[in-house]
Amino acid sequence: MTLIEECDSDMAIREMVRVVKPGGRVAIKVRACDMNVFWNLPVDTRIKEKADQPIRQVGSRGCADASLMSRMQQSSLDPVIAYPTFFGGAAHQDYFEPIALSRLNDDEQAAWRAAKETAVADGTYYMMHPAHCAIGTKPD
Repeated sequence: MTLIEECDSDMAIREMVRVVKPGGRVAIKVRACDMNVFWNLPVDTRIKEKADQPIRQVGSRGCADASLMSRMQQSSLDPVIAYPTFFGGAAHQDYFEPIALSRLNDDEQAAWRAAKETAVADGTYYMMHPAHCAIGTKPD
């Protein structure tokens, strides 16, 4: 995960296909820079709209969007299935929260922190980051 977001993704996919045996599968999961993040916090809709915006962190030749499927199809894998998914956890919350906060003004940040404190206390605080997944089979 996250490898082809930072490198030449097309070259990386070609190399994965090259080294897998005929009939073998290549499976890739990348952050989705074209889908909203989800923060489970009881905040005003305007704050959520700002905080939930996609996090666009991808290298100049990387892949972190729905083009993953077409890139894999172009590499001769057949069939290719693709689907969105989410990932999360404390490490992701800690990493991505400063990005969300940077989008908010001082009053919105205060509301965010108060809502987070409440959600942490009642066990409902979490963040989910979207990802694109694709699995393709190398023809025999």
